[in-house]
Amino acid sequence: MAFLQNSQGRHKYLKKYPVSGEVDTLNNHKLIGFSDSPGLNKWPLRQEIDLRYSLRASSGETIRQFCIAGQGLALLSNFMVHKDIEEGRLIPVFTDDIVSPNRREPVNAVYYKNSAVSSRISAFLDFIQPRLIL
Repeated sequence: MAFLQNSQGRHKYLKKYPVSGEVDTLNNHKLIGFSDSPGLNKWPLRQEIDLRYSLRASSGETIRQFCIAGQGLALLSNFMVHKDIEEGRLIPVFTDDIVSPNRREPVNAVYYKNSAVSSRISAFLDFIQPRLIL
């Protein structure tokens, strides 16, 4: 299964550091990235840019909270931020520069078949399997 991705920014941050619309100015911004998963720090942009992150976290939720607090820009999955966008806490930026805003990333569900699976994990697997793109 995959999730849609979008870059997000906080209104307060964008007032202080306006987005020019030029993707090559991304490094003029405070970028927030993942510390443990460098692959998640590759933005699907029309032009390749070596991005420099001023703040890193190991959790997408922590990165989301940094964005809401106005600490910078981050690439986050829509499933994490759609409510924040709807409620005005975050706004999408550089949307025209994302190669495929509907880009999908793989997600793996790994578990031991020989051991008892909790009802919570079982419910998740039942939910996710019909939605997987093989």
